[in-house]
Amino acid sequence: MAAAKGSKPWNYGKGKGWTDDRGYKWVYVTENGRRRARREHRVIVEESLGRRLEPWEIVHHKDGDQSNNNLDNLEVLEFGEHTTLHHTGARKNRDARRSMEAFALMREELKSERLIKSDLLEALRNLELCFGLDMTDGERKAVWAARDAIAKAEGLKP
Repeated sequence: MAAAKGSKPWNYGKGKGWTDDRGYKWVYVTENGRRRARREHRVIVEESLGRRLEPWEIVHHKDGDQSNNNLDNLEVLEFGEHTTLHHTGARKNRDARRSMEAFALMREELKSERLIKSDLLEALRNLELCFGLDMTDGERKAVWAARDAIAKAEGLKP
């Protein structure tokens, strides 16, 4: 019998996940109030780093065993480094080359955006320090709102 609407079933959170056809372990995690299936090795590395992995970051199993998810067996590599480890000498089709170029462009754009956001945040902090006492309440609220918006976009707490 199914659990009543709004309540959790008796076995919620008891499962240890499962292993897919390629040998990777999957687990359920709760993100933003919703349960979601994720690969266990990515969850472990994200918890140790204290942040989400970027789309171009790949978690590599050093010993080649996908079921060995000990933290000392896992390392974060960029897409290109991981490809070099596994596919040295392999030929890539046109679509693979295009997607690799797109990821490289995306990485560069994100790095430059983050640099700009951190510069803006620093400038706002300096503005606040320089004119902190002389600002009107409206100006102070505007500076705080801008600072909070940049910090939110950057993924930081203001």
